[in-house]
Parts: sequence; C-alpha cells; structure tokens
Amino acid sequence: MKLNFFIYLFLILFNFINKCVGDRGLPSCDLCVGDNIPLCQPDYKICICEDGYQGTYCNESSDLYVTSYRPASSIGGYAWLYGYFTDIHTNEEVYINNIQVLVTQANKYSYLVFVDELDENGVYDLLVKQNGKSWFGKDYYSPLGFQCDSSNGYFYNNICYCNRKYQGKHCTELSPIAIDYKIQVSINGGVIDGSGWFGDEPSYLDLTFVIGMDFNNSINISSINSTNFQGTVKEVSNGGPQDIRIYNTTDKALVFTGTNMLYYNSSICNEKCLNGYECIDSRCVIVQISSNDSSAGSSNSSSSNQESGDIFCRNEGNGLTVGSFTSVNCTAYSASKCVDNNNHIECTRNTNGIVTCVTPKSNSSISCYGTSIECTSSNVKCSIDSKGKMEVNDVPTTKTTVHFKDGKEIDENSSSEVINNGSSTSPSFLIFLSIILLQILKI
Repeated sequence: MKLNFFIYLFLILFNFINKCVGDRGLPSCDLCVGDNIPLCQPDYKICICEDGYQGTYCNESSDLYVTSYRPASSIGGYAWLYGYFTDIHTNEEVYINNIQVLVTQANKYSYLVFVDELDENGVYDLLVKQNGKSWFGKDYYSPLGFQCDSSNGYFYNNICYCNRKYQGKHCTELSPIAIDYKIQVSINGGVIDGSGWFGDEPSYLDLTFVIGMDFNNSINISSINSTNFQGTVKEVSNGGPQDIRIYNTTDKALVFTGTNMLYYNSSICNEKCLNGYECIDSRCVIVQISSNDSSAGSSNSSSSNQESGDIFCRNEGNGLTVGSFTSVNCTAYSASKCVDNNNHIECTRNTNGIVTCVTPKSNSSISCYGTSIECTSSNVKCSIDSKGKMEVNDVPTTKTTVHFKDGKEIDENSSSEVINNGSSTSPSFLIFLSIILLQILKI
C-alpha cells in the first residue's frame, strides 16, 4: 500500500514538472520577447506582452503605421501604402483628403487602395484605420510622385529614386559613367570589385581604368557589366589612397574621376576577420565545413536534409547580417538599403519600394539596414521585425548572433549543439528526485 502511494506521488510530481517546464504544444516561457513577465502554471504558460506587442511570444506588433507610399495618378487609380499593418485586418478604412477610398488588398506590410481624381499639385492628409487602431499623416499624400518614371525608378516619400542608369527629378536623364563606392585592396594587390554605372552592355575593351595618372598602372579588368566590374591590381610598396580615372578606350576621353577611390590597406586580413571567417584572396570569407571535418559518428548519422557548412545571423542593432556557405536571399520591406558584402553591391529596390537581394554563389553574406527584414539560406530563416527584434526560423531570440553548422544551431559559448525539445527538465534533477523517493520508501 505504501509502495503504491509513493509511486502515485512520484507520477504526480513528474507530471507537474513536465507540464510547467515542458512544451506540450504550448509556448515555453523563456521564448517570451521583451521585458514581459512569463506566467507559468501547471496547465498553461502565457507571455504577458508589453504595450505595442501581441501574439503567442509577444513578437507580433499590434501597432499600425505607414512608412511610405506609391501614389496613383492625379486622374485616379491604384496606390500602394507601405508600413506595418499586422497579420489581422478587421474594419480596415483608408481616407485621403477626408474621403474614404477603396481598400482592394491588405497584407502585413502593404495596402493597395483605389484613389479618385486629385489635384496633381495637392498634398493631402492620410488616415488609416484597422483593428480599432488608427494612423494619421498630416499633409502626407500627394499624386506628384506618379510623375516619377516607374520604369526608371521608384517613388518613396515624395522623392523619385532612380535606377542606376538614370538620374534627375523624375528619373528621365541618363547617368554618366561613375564608380559609386570606394574600394579597398591589400598592398599585396589582388582582385577588386567595383559598382556604379558603366554604360549599356559594356565590354572590358570599352573603358580603361587608370590608377592615379599613369596609364601603365591600370586595373586589369576581367569582367564588366552595366553596374559592376571585377579586375586585378598590382602590388604596391606603401598603403594609402589613390585616384581612379576612367577613359574611353577609343579616344582616351576622360569620363570619370574618383578622388581617393582606391585605398591600399596594409592591414586587410591581418587578423581582421570575424570568428568563423578566414582570409582568402585578401577577403574575409566564411569557412566552409566539409564532411571530412566532421566526426565519423556525425557523418554517418547525418540525415539527408542536413546542410554541410556554416550559416550565421547577426542582429546589428540597426539591421540584419546573414552569412552562409551557400546562397543568401533577403527581402526587406522597410529597409534603407541591403548590400551584397562580397561584391560590395547595393541591392535593387522594386517599384513597390521592397528591396530584394540574392547572392548567386557560396561563401556570401548580405547586410540589410532598417526593419521588417527577412533572409533565408538553406534551411535557416532569420528576420528582423518592425521593432528591430530578431527571429530565427520564426522563433524570437534575444541573442545578437545565432550560428548554425550542418543545419543545427551551435551554442557559441560551449561549441555544442542547441537542442530545443520543449522541455528543460534536467535528467539529473529527476534522478535526484527518484533517489529521495527511494529513501522515503525505505523508512
């Protein structure tokens, strides 16, 4: 009788612990995001959300706001509103100039509305209502942006941003030949990449890239297209900045001068790479893990859906960086820009104001600055929400950097795999509890 009683008591205690600490399909308290107070009780666990947040883990914003728009023509038509509108849309209403317009499409980051005729030079108030909340912009909306040539650029907050080929107020003027960003290279020379505008379908024979004033000291161009080039430079004895001048090869006409555009850096790759990277050809690239580097046990037991290599996601505080042994694909809804770090190329923004960026090769990384960013690589998805908080595979995290190896998350501190099975009950604790119960049975 006594034995049955203590066995029953043990089962009750074990079930209580498993309910309160384990997963059982319910959210784990330690996944709550923000300065909220996790409430854990035997039969359920909930996250107490801060103001402005909602959802199971308090990782969904309950706010409503507009960050930009793509206007309709002054004669009327469809307009896009961009911002944050949550995943739930009830009683949505949009007013421009105090006149309600038709909402034809609504999702988490955009509204599509139909606007009637307005004065093309007018500036109007914008009011958005949804889920019992509202957002108001005084003198916010104007049809002026519709004059921006959508095939040559996009409109964002009353400014026409041009594709690289075009310039001007309405993106109707052709851009001159130019390099956009300064370039660094080791004093040992090596491969360099540059971005800018180099004409329609240029050939490496069309332009001559001269370092300084000496035509004998030029960049040996190996590949070039309208917006990017790659080439090699010679070794130099001293570091420092140099001008780059671009000439038409046929008539030697100077078409661009970039002051201090090329910088010979004596410290590139001298212990300057981040953890998990190594210096190859004067660049810090992520270390690729081969199957030969894995232990025999892990290589024999790896499942077919595991990826061989490293992936990391880092919350930069003002954006997201993702590096991978394979291609990276990022979409940014409210970002100022995204950059392909390997090629030093700023990624394109479509006519809806959304930035998309895909690296076509291995050992690559992308950095996006802003919020509402989502990046994927292999089987890993990392995102930054509208409040700048990071999620990994749709689970919020307070870590600054999350590292995956062979498809599994790695604890950087202990170099061991992080296994989240929904239960944090320590086996040693259960053993200890069993010993105590056995001692009681002996009494």
